[in-house]
Amino acid sequence: MKTPNQTEFQPQVRAGINFRIKELMASHNIRSVAALQRILISRKVDISNAQLRRIVDNRTDSWKVDHINAFLELFKCDISELFRVVSKEDAERLSSNIRPL
Repeated sequence: MKTPNQTEFQPQVRAGINFRIKELMASHNIRSVAALQRILISRKVDISNAQLRRIVDNRTDSWKVDHINAFLELFKCDISELFRVVSKEDAERLSSNIRPL
């Protein structure tokens, strides 16, 4: 129950993060989530198809460090190539594909 002076917390979008897996998959000729999952499983990375699809579609709210490390190793990239930070305006405009910070 709220008192008259209490307001509901509304987080403000400062910036957003875009996970660039689709772009990296394309540049490495990985054509499907299933193909990516097979590669990850062959490297002993435990990830379900549903988890991977959420990551690829940029709909996940959290990332396991093991998965991030696997992507960095697989795509031979650094963290700045794996994630893209976007402005507040872009995050709001693209809210379905950008995870807020």
